[in-house]
This record gives sequence, structure tokens and C-alpha cells, in this order.
Amino acid sequence: MIVKNVLIADENEYIRKAIIEKFENSFDSVHHFVFFEAADGEEALNKIGENSIHVAIIDTNLPKISGFEVLRTIKKVLLKLTFQ
Repeated sequence: MIVKNVLIADENEYIRKAIIEKFENSFDSVHHFVFFEAADGEEALNKIGENSIHVAIIDTNLPKISGFEVLRTIKKVLLKLTFQ
């Protein structure tokens, strides 16, 4: 079994739970999904920094730090790591 860490970042808890439910009901016998939730962009970046996230579903309209800014930050970090 392959474990995949999934980050769901959305300020609406109902939406986060609905996305998690879709993954859990996918009947994927190969993958086991571990979910991390974030209600704002700052929390999303913290979760990414603290965990090995394989997939991130990020709302673009997050409080504190927008989803777009979260993605820009991830890109900067990855580029920095690539060219070190």
C-alpha cells in the first residue's frame, strides 16, 4: 500500500470534509490517503513545511495568505532547492 499525504486548504470546513469524503470513497486499494486540513493560507504553508505533502488542493481565495501566494511560495522554495 502506498501512503499519500493530501492537504486540503479551504476556509469552509464543509468543503474540506466533502473533498476528504470523495477521496475516502474512491475505493483505491493501492493508496492510503492521510489528510491534512488548513483553514487559511498561513496554516497551509505551515502544514506543507511540517509534512511531506504529495497532493495539495488549495482554494485560491484563502484568508491571511491567498491560495495564489501559497503556490508562489511553494514554487520559490522548490526552485531554490533545485538550484542549490
